[in-house]
Amino acid sequence: MLFVAASALPLMALLALQRRPAATVLGGYGVIGKPNLQPELLPGIAGLAVQPTRGLLVFSPFLLFLVLAGGSCRAVAKSGS
Repeated sequence: MLFVAASALPLMALLALQRRPAATVLGGYGVIGKPNLQPELLPGIAGLAVQPTRGLLVFSPFLLFLVLAGGSCRAVAKSGS
């Protein structure tokens, strides 16, 4: 409870600072329209997963193992074995 009370004052100051120049609490990004990310979602996720310079699965291949192991654990649990 103390954490919530202590964070209320800085949060109100932040919202006031965002509201002054842009006339909205979202700041400058709240004024522009929402970007359409739908057409580029799947290629973007694939690029982040396997891109050679910063791919998640390139630098942390055990994450792929975790996903595959989780799926096989669910299959075993459903079959009852």
